[in-house]
Amino acid sequence: MKPTVTYLKATFCIDTYVAFNRGFIETPNYSNSYQYAVQQCPLSIYLPHTSDGKQLSIYLYIIDLSIYDTSTIDSTSTIECYDSIIYRDRKITRSLCGNIDQPIFEYQTDEDELELILKITELLPSNMSSNWHSARFFYLIGNQSLLTSPTILTTQETTTKKPFGNTTIKHSNHKPMIAGIPSGVIVVLLCIIGFIFYRRRLRSRGMEGSKIVYRRNIDAINGDISNGSNKNCSSIPPDPMRAKTYHEQIQIKDGSLGNSYEKIFNRFLDETVTQITIQDPYIRAFHQISNFLRFCEVIIKSPANIKRIDLITSFETNEPAKQAQIEQLNQFKEHLEKKYSIELTIQYLSGLHDREIKLSNGWIIKIGRGLDFYKPPESKLSIGYYDLDLRPCHQTTIDIFHAGRVQPSS
Repeated sequence: MKPTVTYLKATFCIDTYVAFNRGFIETPNYSNSYQYAVQQCPLSIYLPHTSDGKQLSIYLYIIDLSIYDTSTIDSTSTIECYDSIIYRDRKITRSLCGNIDQPIFEYQTDEDELELILKITELLPSNMSSNWHSARFFYLIGNQSLLTSPTILTTQETTTKKPFGNTTIKHSNHKPMIAGIPSGVIVVLLCIIGFIFYRRRLRSRGMEGSKIVYRRNIDAINGDISNGSNKNCSSIPPDPMRAKTYHEQIQIKDGSLGNSYEKIFNRFLDETVTQITIQDPYIRAFHQISNFLRFCEVIIKSPANIKRIDLITSFETNEPAKQAQIEQLNQFKEHLEKKYSIELTIQYLSGLHDREIKLSNGWIIKIGRGLDFYKPPESKLSIGYYDLDLRPCHQTTIDIFHAGRVQPSS
């Protein structure tokens, strides 16, 4: 029997980043019309940290694309892409529109982040929007030696819109070939490769392990990877010299339990911690602000002598929600100052993507999904509504290391 591989998917305007190393990215309501509101929906793919120094890349494939291309309706128009899907990293920015009905390889990058943006400029009449239905991508994070960038043999027109590598790409309806190989074969090969790596990963980590898997860095001093008394947590080295070489990665599985903030963070919150910086672009909605409050409760209950908490986040996208966000955070700020003499500073930045928590004792905790990795409770009267150890989680990765490990850029 042939192996069946099921890939997870992320959706524009619902998800803001992907939390797995391969899968699909789709427009809302795929394969129906993507047009349901005028907006821009960003979604990011991040390269994970590796403990063995392997060089990883992000590979992006177009499975199918049908995004409003003005020139197909008005050949005299100077606007190539009316709606578009933009992808960009620090090297290039490109816009996609038009029609593609077979998979093609699109882009490879070794940058830390590849951002995709669904840009809907204007709602089309129903008789026109039916001609432009949806888009689907496949991405893969793998070793740079795993795949090479195949040559795309397809008819397409490329028009330079802006200098410095920014291009607009309009794809035609010609059926593509990848390096002379039928694109269907490439998709099958990708599925087989994905299945092999998935099986190897399961064998290496074990299917019968705990719901949270901790992996110490192989370059830890003397190769000491012994665990502490808590079976779910690795011990942290008390020696400052050893701390500088320490790296731990926690894989939280989808639907797993026992992953409260207290279990994850408490062992790093010793009496030397006086200041904490939380950088998370999604402390916006009420449930996200509530998660931030729960995290602060863990800080207050810990041995830390906390005096100041710095929150770096971003504004809500619409004005009423933005005002509610500001009022709720300011209310909590006043509460911390009045009841616990803790100063809370709040900074709002646009274009914020990275999520990390920095402790004044040098520990840095990076969470792929930020503090918002818990699934919504079934109701207010359901187990897990208050106790986060009993709340199912989304899949995410947590990397923990010491600031002494980070090499300053020259």
